[in-house]
Amino acid sequence: MPPMNETAAPASVENNTVYVAIEISRKSWVIGIKSPVNDRIGLHTIEPADVEALQDLIERHRAKAERGLEREVRVLNCYEAGYEGFWLAKRRRRRRSRR
Repeated sequence: MPPMNETAAPASVENNTVYVAIEISRKSWVIGIKSPVNDRIGLHTIEPADVEALQDLIERHRAKAERGLEREVRVLNCYEAGYEGFWLAKRRRRRRSRR
């Protein structure tokens, strides 16, 4: 049983979510991905600011999880809010507002 001050995510949410963590630097971006269809966290390195490669990587993992689970999954991501992360957050907000 988790301690009283710790909140655990409901199992149904964890089983429907692809988690993405992005470590941003000027030399490279390291992406950690935890999928509900794999017990391991996959680590991937891409060129810095290669948003298309990042989107492709996330989409491949999302599609693979959906095929494996035979249902829709959501993607949650986090990244640094430092120098490089600031423009990524702005770009993400602009994409959402276009929909």
